[in-house]
Amino acid sequence: MWIVRIAFRNLLRQRRRTVLTGLMVTVGYLLCSLSLGLGKGTYASIIEFFTSYRTGHVQIHARGYRDAPSLYATVDRWREIGKRLETVPEVIAWAPRVLAPALAFSDAGKTSGVQLFGLDPAQEAATTTLPRRLLRGKWLADGEADNRVLVDEGLARLLRLEVGSAVYLIGEGADGSIANDVFEVIGIVQGAGGFAERNVYLPLPAAQRFLVLGDRVHELVLRTRKTGGGSAARRSAWRRS
Repeated sequence: MWIVRIAFRNLLRQRRRTVLTGLMVTVGYLLCSLSLGLGKGTYASIIEFFTSYRTGHVQIHARGYRDAPSLYATVDRWREIGKRLETVPEVIAWAPRVLAPALAFSDAGKTSGVQLFGLDPAQEAATTTLPRRLLRGKWLADGEADNRVLVDEGLARLLRLEVGSAVYLIGEGADGSIANDVFEVIGIVQGAGGFAERNVYLPLPAAQRFLVLGDRVHELVLRTRKTGGGSAARRSAWRRS
């Protein structure tokens, strides 16, 4: 007890110094807590933006696809994998995609390299925020295998495209043929800036037909209940395999 009495006596001996020291400690603690909270919140917001924007929390590809993307590196039995994923508690939604490079040109005489995204409209809407980034026009319809596409805003400016314009695509078919066709632009999507805005979005059946892929896809994107749920979802899915 004598130590406590000595401590309080020292604190009360210089009350102004004690008050100033206490205020400095309190303010420093509050500023440190605010800084840590702001940093953590900002980091979480950035992660949420990119995962909801396009990448999802987990992606499934054929082995080696990320190191060397190939038209022929497709995910086997993707529908079976998708049904298995629907039984995993951590998974909110999943979406299949077809990915391929192509050359696009317009009636204005403009040309650009583009990235083709073959999407399932309903599943993509449940997995990412792409439909909410629609600036003009309308979203793709389920089961739509005709030649209607969405384009990024940057690509629309570059090729001078508007809703209702025609865009011509040339690519490589999986059977070795030259894939080429004309598509109608039914919507323009807000892009992420830079070359990332040079995307063309097709209904999944149309993309598979254009690239002669049959029923194959290149990617499955998963959205989980929380940012750190990707590892748990992957382990649960593999345990069910």
